Amino acid sequence: MRAFSVKRAFLFLLAGATLLFGAVENDVALNRQKISALNSNLAELQESFEGVRSLMTSLNSQVKTLNARMSELENSLKFTNKRLDSDLTKVVETSKILTKSVNVTDSNVAIMSKNIAELRRGTNSAINLQNRNINILGAQINSLNALVASLNSTVQQANVERVLNADPEFAAIDSAKILSSAEVLRVANEAFEAKNFIKARELYQKVVSESPFFVNFRLGEVAFFNKEYLTAISYYQKSLRENAKSEFMPTLLYHTAVSFEKVGQTADAYRFYTTLKTRFPESVEAQNSPNLSVK
Repeated sequence: MRAFSVKRAFLFLLAGATLLFGAVENDVALNRQKISALNSNLAELQESFEGVRSLMTSLNSQVKTLNARMSELENSLKFTNKRLDSDLTKVVETSKILTKSVNVTDSNVAIMSKNIAELRRGTNSAINLQNRNINILGAQINSLNALVASLNSTVQQANVERVLNADPEFAAIDSAKILSSAEVLRVANEAFEAKNFIKARELYQKVVSESPFFVNFRLGEVAFFNKEYLTAISYYQKSLRENAKSEFMPTLLYHTAVSFEKVGQTADAYRFYTTLKTRFPESVEAQNSPNLSVK
């Protein structure tokens, strides 16, 4: 009975031990799982730590770079501030100089304005005086021209009377008018070709209406060869108004230009020389024309 009790107790203990061993094995398995999970977590943490360490290394490198850049910027800022201080000093000095110059300029402008006003007054006075002198001189010139015209008329009349008295043919033309206008023009041309300009002028003046362009041209030629340049210009201009196209046009333009040049009107002379060279470049007159310039 006692042996049965011991056996039964042993079996009971064995069963309890088995149960306990099973529980321990379960705990060991569970702990192994926990350890495996912990190892996995530890590996992840190790990996994360390596990533953090790499990031920290990169951040440290960037911080060093930023520190170096900050140092450069600080040095550059110091240099810029130094230059700004220097430039500001120069600007202040320049401003002082400019202010002084402006003051001097204002003073000079005032003086110049005063001088200009005085000069303007003096100039206006001189211009007025010059205009009065010009008017007086113009009146004197008009008087002289009238006197010269009167003298020329007197001389021409005397020459005509002398010629007519000496030549019966021309006396007949003047008094009896026995010749036609065409015959008078023919005789006038003969007198002109013979360089008897006194006879030619007298006769041409009688037949201007017969051929206004030609007769005025010939009267201009008579005046031109007698060096009566203003009279020549007047006849040449009358001839131009009658006919601007003629075989005599090169000579007319050339002698008009020469006449203007002789009386000191170089601008008008230049204009006629230019017209001659433009319209009749191959003419002898154009080849003989000087190269004037307008001043």
